[in-house]
Amino acid sequence: AQKLGAAGVVLGVLNERNEVDEEKLADLLSVVDGINVTYHRAIDDIENPVEAMRTLKKFHKVTHVLTSGGQGNIVENIPVLTEMQKVSDGQIQLVAGAGVTKE
Repeated sequence: AQKLGAAGVVLGVLNERNEVDEEKLADLLSVVDGINVTYHRAIDDIENPVEAMRTLKKFHKVTHVLTSGGQGNIVENIPVLTEMQKVSDGQIQLVAGAGVTKE
C-alpha cells in the first residue's frame, strides 16, 4: 500500500474465539510503516470491545478504530464508546461508524 502511495490501510482480524487475532495482526503490521492503520468494525463482533481496545493498544501502529461500539445501535452504545475512548488514552483515535445520521 505504501509503495502505491496510500495514506493508510484498513484491516481487522479475529481468531476462532472472536477475539483480536494478535498473531495475524502482528504479521500484517510488520509490513506497514509510516501510514495510518485503521482496525475496522471487526471489533464490533467481539464480546467485549473495551477489552479489545486494550489489546489493540499493544500494537502501536494501529492509529484508528472504526466502530459502532459493539452490536446494536451506535446511540445505545455511547457508554461503550466512551469507555473505549478512555482506554485508548489518546493513542488510538475512535472513528464512529454505522448508524450515524444527522439526527
